[in-house]
Amino acid sequence: MVKNILYQLQEKGEGKVLNREDLIEFVANSENLWLSKDFKIEAELEFVVLAALAALGELEITLSSGQTINSTNLFELKNLAKEDVYTFTHVKPPKGLNLAALKAMFMGLLGRDLSKRLNDPSTYTHLVGAAEEWAKKAVATTSLIQGGLLFKGVEIISPQEAKAYSNDFTVFARFCDKLANYNTEAKMKNFQFSVEEVQRILETKPVLEKVQTQLEEVKAFDTDITYLQQAKQYVTNPEFKNDITQAINQLAKVLSADDKKSMAEYQTKLEKLKEDYADWYLQQYLKYRISEADDTQKQALLDSEEKTICEILQEADFLSSQTYLNWLATVNKLQLADDNVNKGLILTTPYHDFNPVDYEGNAIASVKECKTNLHELLSQWEEILKNTLEDPMVKKNRSLLEPEQNNLLKSFESGETQLKKDNALAIRNAIMSLQKGLTKIELSWDDMKVAFTKPLTPEAASEVFKDYIDQLARGKEREKIRIILK
Repeated sequence: MVKNILYQLQEKGEGKVLNREDLIEFVANSENLWLSKDFKIEAELEFVVLAALAALGELEITLSSGQTINSTNLFELKNLAKEDVYTFTHVKPPKGLNLAALKAMFMGLLGRDLSKRLNDPSTYTHLVGAAEEWAKKAVATTSLIQGGLLFKGVEIISPQEAKAYSNDFTVFARFCDKLANYNTEAKMKNFQFSVEEVQRILETKPVLEKVQTQLEEVKAFDTDITYLQQAKQYVTNPEFKNDITQAINQLAKVLSADDKKSMAEYQTKLEKLKEDYADWYLQQYLKYRISEADDTQKQALLDSEEKTICEILQEADFLSSQTYLNWLATVNKLQLADDNVNKGLILTTPYHDFNPVDYEGNAIASVKECKTNLHELLSQWEEILKNTLEDPMVKKNRSLLEPEQNNLLKSFESGETQLKKDNALAIRNAIMSLQKGLTKIELSWDDMKVAFTKPLTPEAASEVFKDYIDQLARGKEREKIRIILK
């Protein structure tokens, strides 16, 4: 059967077709029974043979609808209607190899001409692999630039450009998808694209490569730009901070220039700024961090009796707790230096649990200085406690205390009893009970700034301060007012 069909095609001559009537005929007085003219087999079986020849690239089948079945679209066979097996119009030899179009396709997609190696299975391995890879690239790139591409506020690809790219990339991806189906020499005989179509579609490939390069360059700059943007917020040196800002702002100009030399120089500049930042940050880190030995002394200071006493006394209404809180904040800023923090580590991440901004303008304190300051603070508070007991209103209320409390205060006042963590709470509470009925007015530096808004002579300043106090005391019993500075 196969030999007979191919013989009849050959006999028809080049460019001729073999009509349905040459292959099958209707059986009279039957219900749509068609048989082959040579071996009298059913038309359904004859069509199976024709489909097999189409799969081998030996012929094409033209259906009554005008659709053609060949080696590249055999999947369409599953959609055929029952009557298509005897209503097809004709079969014909395939067009033959369009070597010019195949050469353009191979050169454009693979960079080498494999059109003369169609009998080599590796040709189709290379073609299918490249086609699938480029289709994936086109689809992925289209997704990345959808709606345009902004990088750190810089427009790399406008929405209009992105739309035009997407249209071209979609056509290119579909072309590559179709190429993946041409995986045999027989299917190559049905290559459906002309030279002009191949060349026009493949013009998109270098454009796709350019956009991919832009995306890669953006990605390369992303690491350094993101690093410097984060680092900038920790820089306290105005000139250095300005250098980083200017470098980041040059990004738009560099990317739009699309010049390899400029990009390389810009990359070097960013890397130099990172190096400078790492050196600066490490210097600041070591400047404000303490050694392991100092950290041991710090912990001992925080666990000391003097610190415990201050912790108790700072709750007293008649003491300014802000001084103690400032001291505590200073001590807590004395953090142990991490041995792992070095320039290499800073170059990977600009922040390591240390923000130089928090220390800007502050004197560099030592554990020894903090210890001295705590001792002075406690001595000052102890003096205030004793002075408070000399207050007329406090003396007036002494008779209201329990004998035990009164004896404790007398002993403390005379110096016989020293202030310790075991008695600090009792002394504080006893004095606070004596101050019941007194009105506390706290002054802060912010309040003072509101009152003193301009330069004043000593006499004018005294008058302003008196008026300010009078305003605070208005409506209160003046003999019961006690003023303290926060």
